[in-house]
Amino acid sequence: MRSAKEGLLLVATFALPLAGLGQAQAPPTASYEISCRLDAGKKTVEGSELLTWTNRTTRPATTLQMHLYLNAFRNTRSTFWREAQGFHRTEPLPESWGSVEITRLTLEDNTDLLPMLSYIAPDDGNEDDRTVAEVRLPRPVLGAGAAVGGA
Repeated sequence: MRSAKEGLLLVATFALPLAGLGQAQAPPTASYEISCRLDAGKKTVEGSELLTWTNRTTRPATTLQMHLYLNAFRNTRSTFWREAQGFHRTEPLPESWGSVEITRLTLEDNTDLLPMLSYIAPDDGNEDDRTVAEVRLPRPVLGAGAAVGGA
């Protein structure tokens, strides 16, 4: 039987730890190994990420949520674009689009999670917004330090 650590491969955003010098630090909740390649001609970045996430709560986790911030610039239907009404402060937002597309999402044992991926809009119900992705896990990640990871 596998240990509580499993693997999850995805393209996501970075998280930076915030801690004061000389203070005891809490154990990390997530660790990331990110590799990417720029294709300047196509104006694309392809990448992969090995993410290990630890459930530090007391409740089992049945889903993971990921913020895909660049998807705010996917089109004019994102919540960010709608709320900004095409402006950043007083300047018009350029119509220069960018987005994140998750093309592979697996656990360490190669369980395919892509069919369990959906986009949610917890703040405003905007069905066109793709800035928050949620994946249903095939089995819960138990609380109190159990982890999920991937390759």
